[in-house]
Amino acid sequence: MPKLTVKDLRDCKGKRQISFVQVTSEDQVRAAAAAGMDMIGTGFRDSTRHFPGLVPNSHFQLGLAYGKHASPEEALRDAFAAMECGAESIYCAMSPAYVEVMARERSRELWMTGERLPTLRRYLVDGLDLFPDRTGTDTCLPIPLQEKAANPNIGG
Repeated sequence: MPKLTVKDLRDCKGKRQISFVQVTSEDQVRAAAAAGMDMIGTGFRDSTRHFPGLVPNSHFQLGLAYGKHASPEEALRDAFAAMECGAESIYCAMSPAYVEVMARERSRELWMTGERLPTLRRYLVDGLDLFPDRTGTDTCLPIPLQEKAANPNIGG
């Protein structure tokens, strides 16, 4: 089975169960990948930061340690460090203020790379609007004027 992206995992919602296993050793990482687990995860520590590299064809989630971070910004720095180690997703069991800082940073990054709208729609579907107004309020791509003029099915 190919490595699942975050989008692939979201697309599975309501269609099939996702297999996930928490690991603590290199042998467990390799065994989980060999068993075809959809997701493999562990806490983000110095002793585990190399785990994602052991199974490059598996979706690996690294979890931030609860209570380690004195501020949301510290947690954000650790999340970026985990991503640099190869994590496709980050587990953050902290207060909503911490999660909001991470979501807002994601919105800024996605806005600058032109990938904000699909993520915005995904969050809105779940009833969350974590994107600040300063990065725009559009929820769909604007229709170019040439298309409006050439397409009789579009009014105005």
